[in-house]
Amino acid sequence: MHVMQERHSAYRPDIDGLRAIAVLAVVGYHAFPGIIRGGFVGVDVFFVISGFLISSFILTEIHVGNFSLTNFYARRIRRIFPALILVTSATLAFGWYALSQSEYIELGKLTVASAAFVANFALWDASGYFNIAAEFKPLLHLWSLGIEEQFYIIWPILLTLFWRKWKRIQTAIFALVLLSFALNIFLMQRDPVAAFFLPFSRFWELLLGAFLAYKNMATAGTDESRKTVNAPAKARALLRNVISVIGLLLILGSVLLLRKDMAYPGWWVLLPTVGTLLHIWAGPNAWLNRAISGHRMLVFIGLISYPLYLWHWPMIAYIKILGFDWSVNAIRTLKACAVIVAGIAAWLTYQYVEKPIRRAKYLTHVPSLCIAMSFIMTLGIVVYVAEGFVGRFSDTERQVLKIANDAATGYDENYRNGTCLLRRDQSFHDFSPACFAKFGADEIAGG
Repeated sequence: MHVMQERHSAYRPDIDGLRAIAVLAVVGYHAFPGIIRGGFVGVDVFFVISGFLISSFILTEIHVGNFSLTNFYARRIRRIFPALILVTSATLAFGWYALSQSEYIELGKLTVASAAFVANFALWDASGYFNIAAEFKPLLHLWSLGIEEQFYIIWPILLTLFWRKWKRIQTAIFALVLLSFALNIFLMQRDPVAAFFLPFSRFWELLLGAFLAYKNMATAGTDESRKTVNAPAKARALLRNVISVIGLLLILGSVLLLRKDMAYPGWWVLLPTVGTLLHIWAGPNAWLNRAISGHRMLVFIGLISYPLYLWHWPMIAYIKILGFDWSVNAIRTLKACAVIVAGIAAWLTYQYVEKPIRRAKYLTHVPSLCIAMSFIMTLGIVVYVAEGFVGRFSDTERQVLKIANDAATGYDENYRNGTCLLRRDQSFHDFSPACFAKFGADEIAGG
């Protein structure tokens, strides 16, 4: 067994900067899709970063003999639950005032799925990420959180099992990367929505980061590592810088060049994922990692990237839901304001919600957080079972909603849609004589 160093324990500001690039890409795409057309790849950057950091942590704890699944899951709860509880509860509360009956029912269902970390399955069953209808789901973005947490339910257990045959861990991780990526390509030919949302066609992205984490630790102190250390300093620095530049160019190139109408994830997802892998691999001493990724402004955004990711989309989605009669310029201005407000909310969440909970004693707050998340799930169930609380609306509003719901569910005959109420693609000759049934035949003949 190789002697492994706890190399991941040193804080790397360049990785927080990379998080910032990822979240800015996603936020930019959601707010201004006509400009930042490939910003959705930021999620893939997040996956690789997460796989690298969390796997480094798990491997080190396993190595020193103090890894505990209970403690690991408790840390995940303290990391993920606080901001998620706050955002989902705020989104559900605002939906009471902003959403129609059917929209609120859908939000209730998605709230339950999000609290259970299976939003990706709920969205796969409902619609694709790039569908127009999906743009009006305030919790659409939580599909990625579902995939990540599903991975971390399985991965620590697998790593613990792999550890018993340490020499084969690298092969096992690499084989899993290939299998998962192959499933992604296979599903893209048959069900692209499934390829996007299902966990097993996405796990390879987190495993890619895990593979790098293993390589970094397994080669520390070995002959391979010593050869690298003994190489000329200028050559090492040049290699790091080249790898760093290539990695960042692949990420930025995918943000600028990819489009939602391309077959994604598919083969295209290699651009941001391999780019992220290379940029991390270059290390914190590469010039680009120090000067750009490690810049204090990007590092700050990276620190609040998780709550920023959570807050930005519900705000943008509600602007879309409420803004049917607004001008394009007004909507763009409001979206820009929403991004700013989301940034402020993210900082407040990080400063006054996340940090205090992280600084508390290790297991403190975990039971309370689990109870709070269960309460959010229960609220979502209540909204769904209560059919969106139609009592929120006035009598007139309920009548309008009934007509709209009946038409949407196919009961056009109740309102003679297409016969007495003509659509734009119909002519006057499509009127049915039955439309005048309440008048006498003589009245019709006489005009």
